[in-house]
Parts: sequence; C-alpha cells; structure tokens
Amino acid sequence: MPLRVGHFLFTERLMPALFAGAKTSTDHHARIITLSSSMALIGKIALDTIRDGPARRKMSGEAMYSQTKLVRRLRRQNLLLMAPLTRILPGECNCGS
Repeated sequence: MPLRVGHFLFTERLMPALFAGAKTSTDHHARIITLSSSMALIGKIALDTIRDGPARRKMSGEAMYSQTKLVRRLRRQNLLLMAPLTRILPGECNCGS
C-alpha cells in the first residue's frame, strides 16, 4: 500500500536542511527530485481516503497508487512556484519512460 502522507512529511522535515544547503551551495540552490509515474494522469484525489476508513479500504491498489502519484506531482508544482523565494528546485523523474 503506497504511503500518502509519508513523502510529504519527510520532505517537510528536510526543508531546514535544504534551506541551509541552498545558502552554502555554489549555485545557491537545493534540489528535490520526485519519482513520478504516468499514473498521475488518471489519479483523483479523494479526501476521505487520506486516513484509514471504509472509503480507503474500498479503493483499489491502482486507485491508491494513482492518487499518490498525483499528490506528489501537485506538491512538485507547488515547490516549483515557490522556487524563486525558497531557492529549492524541484525535479521530476518518470522511471517508466
């Protein structure tokens, strides 16, 4: 079962280190690479499936996976918009293509 919140929380916990790294790097930027999938294209966000419950248990593995990939892609887009202020450059790698 894919993690929904784990990657987000992990990235958030790394932010202080990324900010510090951006200050000391030669190009004054830090980078975050997100592993993506074309499954993000069919993902739909169902807020009632974030926590364990009846709706989440009814979801197929494919639906959970595509939702997770979509959320990661949206988070990357958010980081991209904030890049001029944060100096954190998000990248994306689709390992399937």
